[in-house]
Amino acid sequence: MARVIAADLSTQLGTPDIAIAPLANFKPSYAVALNIQRFDSIKGQAVVVDAVWTVREIIVQGGRSPARRRARISIPSRPPIAASSPP
Repeated sequence: MARVIAADLSTQLGTPDIAIAPLANFKPSYAVALNIQRFDSIKGQAVVVDAVWTVREIIVQGGRSPARRRARISIPSRPPIAASSPP
């Protein structure tokens, strides 16, 4: 999941400077923490993801307060694919 989020951030921010783990010689400007609160599949109904994320600026002194947001995403399930019977 971390790689998918990093790839999406890279695309949306227009920069390849995204890391999912500490790297030598890479000093990030921001850190993102993601906390998955709920990840459920409700048979025949939906897939539900409830997450809280925090973005904080990494600087030595001062700076802005971290931004914290919560998202709840529910994607309806598709009907099952019928198995074809042999001819």
